Amino acid sequence: MTPEYRQKVFDLVAAGIAAGLPVPYRVQIPDDHRIVGLFVGNDNPASVDRWAAWLGLPAPESDGPVESGRRRFAVYRSQTRTHPDLPGWLLQVESYITVAAPVVEVAA
Repeated sequence: MTPEYRQKVFDLVAAGIAAGLPVPYRVQIPDDHRIVGLFVGNDNPASVDRWAAWLGLPAPESDGPVESGRRRFAVYRSQTRTHPDLPGWLLQVESYITVAAPVVEVAA
């Protein structure tokens, strides 16, 4: 990613924060992929909804559950490749939502 695109991303995030949106926990801009990711923290679907609406992204969807060594979660995400400020780049806003473990019934 060129310095100009990095600046566009940070300007976009700064404008969102100035508009009253929550500060993302992490902004990911890899050099080798055409992806921009805003992670708003765990168990925070309301922030995903707010950022998605402000950015004009599609309604968020949930993927999962994902099993990890520490917890079970679903990815709550909104994304697009057609954002006018980042054409052709995958722009994502996401949160990892804790999912309860399945109940295992033990035979008596």
